[in-house]
Amino acid sequence: MKIRNLLIAGLATALLCGCSSGEKSIGGNNEEAPAPVETATQDVAQGDTAQAAPTGYYLTVNDYKLAVDQPMETVIASMGKEESYFEAPACAFDGVEKTYTYNNGAIEVRTYIAADGKDYVNFVVLKNDLVSTDEGLSVGDNTEKVKQVYGEDYKDNNGSFEYTKGNMKLLIVIEEDAVVSIQYISTAVNN
Repeated sequence: MKIRNLLIAGLATALLCGCSSGEKSIGGNNEEAPAPVETATQDVAQGDTAQAAPTGYYLTVNDYKLAVDQPMETVIASMGKEESYFEAPACAFDGVEKTYTYNNGAIEVRTYIAADGKDYVNFVVLKNDLVSTDEGLSVGDNTEKVKQVYGEDYKDNNGSFEYTKGNMKLLIVIEEDAVVSIQYISTAVNN
């Protein structure tokens, strides 16, 4: 069952990516790399971790508001060294997508390369019930709880719930009336 859930979550993510044939394809429009969205500020060299309020949903991890479109260097400086790291050619943009894993495998952070050449947060994926959203939803909760927590104003995305707020989407992947994945998705790359 766990392997099946992971496969479904991976498929949902791949569908959102829309793998390309090597051409620049951001959101299917052959655009240049996106400009970073202003969500956080930090002077990494100085160790300053001041953070602007994210414009969409975010996940608080150790008092840090993890959100899409933040510079990955800020995330690393705030959350510490990842537990695992993986990189592969990107599906939705030119370059390499980097994947960082935190909190005993519960949180996966994937990046995109922006016009400034730096890595920014593209996806934040909650993979198990070790972590809950700031609003109180966890992997394993039922669809009724999704509606209680996030409301009825969602788009049905092949049986999953898609909420939009600010510069991001929150995709809650459902299987057999249970949440199997929670994904914070940037709209800078994934329209």
